[in-house]
Amino acid sequence: MSQTELQGSVAGSVVSITENYLNLLSLGRTPAEALTEIDDFRSRMNGGQIRNRNSLLDYVRDRIRLDHKGYNLSELYLEEFIRRTQSFYF
Repeated sequence: MSQTELQGSVAGSVVSITENYLNLLSLGRTPAEALTEIDDFRSRMNGGQIRNRNSLLDYVRDRIRLDHKGYNLSELYLEEFIRRTQSFYF
C-alpha cells in the first residue's frame, strides 16, 4: 500500500484524527476545541461537518462514516484503534 493509499484509508483517517487530537491537547486546547479544529480542517477537505463532538470516539466514528461513504466500524474496534494510537504518545 502506498503512502497516499494509506493516508486515504479508514486506518489512516483514524490515526490522523487521533494524532491531531493529541497534538492539539498538548498545545493546551480543550477536547472540544481540538475536535472543532479537526472538523473545520476535515470539512474543508472532505465536506460535511460533524455535529457530534462529545468525545473523540463519537467524532471518529461519525467522521469515518462521512468521509468513507458509510463505512461502519464497531465501537470496540474503534476504541482499540484509538487506544493503540494513543499508546505511542504516552
